[in-house]
Amino acid sequence: MSEVQYIPISSLRSPQDYIRYSVSRETIDKIKSDILSGLGIQTPLLVRETKQGYEVVDGVHRLIAAQEAKLDKVPCRVVYANDTEALILAFKVNAERKNVGAKEKLKVAWILLNKYAKSLDEVKAELNLTRVDVHRLRMLSEKLDAETQDKWLKGEISLRDALRLAGSPVEGKRKAMVSRETMRISACKMDIKLFGGNVEEVVNAICSILDGVAVVERKDDVIAIRTETCDVKIYLVR
Repeated sequence: MSEVQYIPISSLRSPQDYIRYSVSRETIDKIKSDILSGLGIQTPLLVRETKQGYEVVDGVHRLIAAQEAKLDKVPCRVVYANDTEALILAFKVNAERKNVGAKEKLKVAWILLNKYAKSLDEVKAELNLTRVDVHRLRMLSEKLDAETQDKWLKGEISLRDALRLAGSPVEGKRKAMVSRETMRISACKMDIKLFGGNVEEVVNAICSILDGVAVVERKDDVIAIRTETCDVKIYLVR
């Protein structure tokens, strides 16, 4: 990775494969406020050089905020990556910051599998996919028509709706299990005792039905799952 350099905004473009379904207006406004108050952009954008200029690998919100704040240049670090390496790097950088969850992981996995013809084993290894992730990925890849896949990738329909349309039996079973709690899960505090079972699958299942980006932290036998509106704690009973 190169040293920080200031690159003209006119030379930057958004990524061809964006790991998110949409941008956050709240995040853009916060960064823009920092810029206008004199703090500037605290974290340099990650970019890669292409024939069309520099493509943003990580930092779309920062780029939009800088454009709206009328900056001429932004701090960047140049990375050397092909299309798939850039996509995987973007996901991993955001995963380290706890800025992405199961929904974004599935989108990245789908793109690697279907657009770039990566094998399922390669995708599993790169993104650390669980059995639930693999099941969902297969349903989204094999059971949805191209038009519905495109709507899901653009965020026009939710992951849950896409899986329902794909006829996923796991999703149908899970929906029945959580239907009574769905309204509360959008804004709640919940304590769960878990007696055995696959902890990772349980955590992924809960994250998939929470509103917003879920941050997962574990300390000893307590797993905390938090979003802006929800606080769930799982107590592992041994």
